[in-house]
Amino acid sequence: ISSDAKENASLVASGGKPDIPMLLFISEKKLDGSRDLWKKVAYDYAEGLNSVSVVKLDCGHYIFQYEPEKITKEIKVFLHNPD
Repeated sequence: ISSDAKENASLVASGGKPDIPMLLFISEKKLDGSRDLWKKVAYDYAEGLNSVSVVKLDCGHYIFQYEPEKITKEIKVFLHNPD
C-alpha cells in the first residue's frame, strides 16, 4: 500500500464513521487473492452502523462495468427504502 493510501486511510479513520444509511457493493471475484481482505474491510466498516445494506456481486473489481443494471436497480431500491 502506498504512503498516500495509508495517509488517506488514517485521515478517514480519524473522522469516525457517519451513522447514515449506506449501500455497499462487494465484488466476490478478485484474481489476486485479496478478495477476502476487501470483504473483511467492508464488513468491519459496516459493523456497528444501524442502516447498512450490502450487495454482493459475482464480478471483478470494476463492478459498474460488469453489473450496471444490477447496480442501478439496487441503488433505486435503496433510495426508495433507505432503512
